[in-house]
Amino acid sequence: MDCFTWLYLLIWLVLVLKADDDGDDDRNIHRELNLPSNATSGSEQIDALTHSFVSEQCDYPQDAFYMLINKQCPAAPPLCIIDKPFDFISDLKIRCSTARQQHNTTVEIMKSAELMHLISAMNDNIDLPLCMLTVFYAPDCIFSVRMAPFLHAVPRVYPQLRVVASDASEYSRLHSRYGISGTPTIMLWLDGMAVARMDDEPFSLRAFEEFIEKWTDLEGVRSVEINAADLEGPLPCALPKEQVDWYTWLSFISMILSVSYFFAVSKYGRSFWEIVRNNYMEANEA
Repeated sequence: MDCFTWLYLLIWLVLVLKADDDGDDDRNIHRELNLPSNATSGSEQIDALTHSFVSEQCDYPQDAFYMLINKQCPAAPPLCIIDKPFDFISDLKIRCSTARQQHNTTVEIMKSAELMHLISAMNDNIDLPLCMLTVFYAPDCIFSVRMAPFLHAVPRVYPQLRVVASDASEYSRLHSRYGISGTPTIMLWLDGMAVARMDDEPFSLRAFEEFIEKWTDLEGVRSVEINAADLEGPLPCALPKEQVDWYTWLSFISMILSVSYFFAVSKYGRSFWEIVRNNYMEANEA
């Protein structure tokens, strides 16, 4: 081994030893401030305080770094395993796998006021993480109707995920508050905070799975398929019966009258009427 390799190993060893010393100091600070012992930096302290992933404290071994090198498992409760520093993959995603399973495996229909109250209550969560998928839909929107059967199957694929649907057409305040410019709009929430919006077309169960697993550490039940119940509700899976839209007809008639008037008073319109009048007079004289 050359001198550069030895120098690199020496620097690496110094950094490891320094990290252990800093970890001891941070643990003393945590005891004084009554912070979770697994928060070792400012950002992790905020993360631990705001989300409170588990109701009990997860005390990790002092030599966690060496345990990773030796490929050992930490002696911690199962809910504490999915946490830093033992799960680097889930660290990059929203942690929903430790959430409690929902007893209701159907889509919940909520009014806008009820949904806003639920979001406000989730902000005060101090227990296990609360993950929620919300869909803002419109009953007379063809795209919401096409999406509905696949959305109905999502709660069965992800039991830890609460799925809520709200009619965006009944409360316009939602449009500006959450940036709802069209329906359906699909958003992912963690403890009352919107963390992701679905941009892909939600017209397949696979599209929902890709979106949820892209942003969370959830793993879906792959045996779930669309069944007959998914085609019945609770969201409408067919457009309402066609009715006469009098406002559309009134707008259409107003447009025709406006175009006719502006054409009649224009120079082209006057020329046209002059030609018609001359032809009519010549025909009568003949």
